[in-house]
Amino acid sequence: MKLSQRVKRAHEELERCHITVHRLYTAIHDKDNNFKNVLSRLQTGNLLIYGATDDFITMQQQVNDSLLTRLKLLTDSLNYLGNCSCGV
Repeated sequence: MKLSQRVKRAHEELERCHITVHRLYTAIHDKDNNFKNVLSRLQTGNLLIYGATDDFITMQQQVNDSLLTRLKLLTDSLNYLGNCSCGV
């Protein structure tokens, strides 16, 4: 009985991990779209603000690229069965 409960909990935890991966993919995708919109709006304004924002976005995109690399390694594994696309 105890073993079956542990197996059930492990399956639940795997499902939560799949959901988290899906949410992270979606968040990175949405953030990238938001960054593009912000930069396009700032391009016609103050260049100092644009430059600082561009620097910040570049650093954030490097972090996101690193996360995407790790997610790709996870989702490419043979045992991964979750959804690795963007969206709700």
